[in-house]
Amino acid sequence: MSTDSSLAIARRPYPVTVAASIDGNNSPYFLYFAPNGESISSPLEIPAADPPYDGIRFTQTGDTQTLRLWAAVTHTLEAGLPPQGDNLLFAVGGSVSITVKCGTERGTVLIFEQMDASGAVINLVPTPDPRTKNNG
Repeated sequence: MSTDSSLAIARRPYPVTVAASIDGNNSPYFLYFAPNGESISSPLEIPAADPPYDGIRFTQTGDTQTLRLWAAVTHTLEAGLPPQGDNLLFAVGGSVSITVKCGTERGTVLIFEQMDASGAVINLVPTPDPRTKNNG
């Protein structure tokens, strides 16, 4: 994890919900939703706003008995730009916030804990890499 004290913390993140589960073929799936409930996919676009959003917040909804949001790993995608908090970010209460400065794009992998019927963690399950672009 980065220890750079100059890294920004998202103070006004764009809220996105994510539903995660295991299908009948024992394969994980992940669905993303905008604040209005509309289904969205990568790249996740943060809309322009006044004041502008400075990041994105992923919050897990629905069933958390099989897969539970544990953390996010994120990285700036534009070459030559300084870090925006590239880190392993732990989820708190099923939610994790990531800095995405205006006009930039980041790659993020959400990491879920897979639990058995007794609630014991048996695996870590990564999402396909959703990209986030801040149009603000």
